[in-house]
Formats: sequence, structure tokens, C-alpha cells
Amino acid sequence: MHPKCSPEVAEDYFGRDETFCPRRVNCTELLQLGGYETTVQEQWPSIVAIVSCTLSVLGSLLIVYTYARWKDLRTGSRSIVTYLAIADLVTALGYVAGSANYILNFGSRSNTEQCRAFGTACQIQSFVTTTSSLCSFAWTLFLAVYLYLVIVKAKLVLANKLIPLFHVVAWGVPLLITLPLLIMGKLGYSPYSASNWCFIKDSLPHNDRKYACGHLNYEQLLLALVGGKAWEITTYVLVIVLYAAMKWHIHKETRGAGSYQLVGESTVSAMQRADKKLTFIPVVFILLRIWGTAQFLYATSVYNLMYLGCVPNEYAAGFTFLAYVQVR
Repeated sequence: MHPKCSPEVAEDYFGRDETFCPRRVNCTELLQLGGYETTVQEQWPSIVAIVSCTLSVLGSLLIVYTYARWKDLRTGSRSIVTYLAIADLVTALGYVAGSANYILNFGSRSNTEQCRAFGTACQIQSFVTTTSSLCSFAWTLFLAVYLYLVIVKAKLVLANKLIPLFHVVAWGVPLLITLPLLIMGKLGYSPYSASNWCFIKDSLPHNDRKYACGHLNYEQLLLALVGGKAWEITTYVLVIVLYAAMKWHIHKETRGAGSYQLVGESTVSAMQRADKKLTFIPVVFILLRIWGTAQFLYATSVYNLMYLGCVPNEYAAGFTFLAYVQVR
């Protein structure tokens, strides 16, 4: 607990409000302490998110259109890429709606009609985007599994037979995770998120003065892990392992002068191009997705330094940076 925690200040700040609406806190005036900054972001990250997510929507639609338009492109791997694009399309649309909700309701006071409207839209956005994000991670992992079976195990028939099972898991399991969270009221807005999107609701009781200073809420941490972060980290590890195995297999197949005599120079050249692509895919996947995970780990690591929704200045910059790179 911060040595300057004041129960009176905590009660003044949190009051008896049950709903937290996004509004910027002047930490210096509120706490009468220097060197603190709020974790709540202004509208600019949301504006950036609308632009970047709109581009994501267009890209996903293009993938779906080309798959529907040309039948000769409907291979197993391209089918999985299309299902991944559909999941990303839903996620991007949800984030556009969530960002617009944040911009329209930024600064609203707690327990007003505007604030309650924000909370309802926030819950819906959290449910849609959390579910679709889990679907996206699942399809990304299944693409790696499919390619591994085809390239390393040479079992194309088995890989294609597994696609119906992939559908059941990729669309069904995320709903089994997020639907109970929605029913239990665990989805919503948290002022401690680096971005302005809704995910796991801040479960700290705002009218309980002992939570004036940061206390890591292990229930909320567990919900965040179950609701997506644990699956994200697991997917990163498995994708890296599977693509590394594929690269090693291709490297063995193309190594040595004998490979050219057995399979031909053109085949080896194609395998080398495939090797480069197998490096590109996981790198891009991790670079695009890692920032949400980094935000979660960062917020968790500095949680105990928080004071009435504020953090020391040297840590506040991290929230601002992650807010922009996550919505890019």
C-alpha cells in the first residue's frame, strides 16, 4: 500500500458509484501529490483504432471475397485463412463500435443515462470482441497445425479431415468461455486498461475505501487469463514450436548437395521460398498480436503502485505507449 493512502480521499473519489465511466482524472489536484498520472486515456487512441480497424475490415473482406469468388483457391489452408479473416472481421467491427462508444461517452458522470448506455454497449462489445479474438487465435493455431501435418507429416488427407473438428473447437470453445463471463456480469470497462476497449470489468468495489491504493485482485487476474490472455500466450508458444518444426524439416530436406539430385533444383528452390514464408508468418502474427498481451502483463506488474486510479509518472508513459501500439 502506498504510504500516503488516505481513506477520506478514497471515499471522496470513488463515492458510491457502481458504474465507472471513462473520464480523465487530474491526479495532482485530486491526490495533492506530485508525480502521478491517470491511466485513463483520452479519445485519441480510439480515433486511431477506428482508422486501423477500418483498414482491417477492408483487408478481411478482401480475403473473404477472393475465397468466395475463385473456387480454385479453396484449398484447406486458404479455407482456414478465410475463417481467420472472418473472426478478425468481427473483432475489427467490434473495436470500431467500442471506440465510437468510448468517444461518444467520454467524460460522462457515473449513474447517468449516458453512463449506463456506455456500460451496456461496453458489455456487448467486450463479449463480441473477446469471443471473436479467441476464435482468431484458435484459427491461427489450427493453421499452424494444418501446415505441420501437411509439410512435416505428409498427411494431407488427415489435415483436411480435421477441418470440421477445427470448426467445432474454434467457434464453440470461445463461446463456452465468454458466455458465462457475460452472464456473471464480468465483462465491461476497466480504467486500468491501456486501450479504450472493453474486456474484463474492473471488479474492485468502488465504495470500499481499503481499495484506494492498488491491490492486485487475483479474481480479476484469473478472469483475464481465462477470458483470453492464457490462450493468447499458449498460442504464441505453440505457433512458434510448430513453425520451427516445419522450418527444421524443410532445412533437413534441402540440406546437402544430394537434395538437388533427389528432388530437383526447382523443388529445392520452392522449398526455400516456403522456408522464408514460414519465418514471415509467425513473426507477423506475434508482432500484430503481442501488444494486447504486453499491456496485460504491464498493467499487472504495476498494479500495486496504483493510487486511486493513478500511477507514478514514470509508469504512466507505458500505458500511453501501449494504448497506441495496441490499436494501431
